[in-house]
Amino acid sequence: MTNSGVGACLMRHGALSSDLRVVAQAMYDDMLTDVRPKLASIDVPVTMLYPQDDRLIARTEADALYASAYRGTKRLTLKRIEGSYHFVMQDQPARFAEALDAFLDDPSR
Repeated sequence: MTNSGVGACLMRHGALSSDLRVVAQAMYDDMLTDVRPKLASIDVPVTMLYPQDDRLIARTEADALYASAYRGTKRLTLKRIEGSYHFVMQDQPARFAEALDAFLDDPSR
């Protein structure tokens, strides 16, 4: 889920120090929650930073996957962060920070 040595260490530390019951409940709740029917009602800007790495998924497939998943969101911006697995902020911290700053500094939001 990460292509970073530091990220792997952080994940390991987090896993070892987590309450397994809380993690299991959070995963259960996450897997049962489908917000797709509510996406069209979101009126604020949404920027989805999504991971992509050719070793896992091709660019065109990742683009299609996230465009489909967030279809119906009115003010959606999709931003691919190449060279990252699941944890974009660990695998590409500079690109993540740049994209986050751009979103927060955007006067139209």
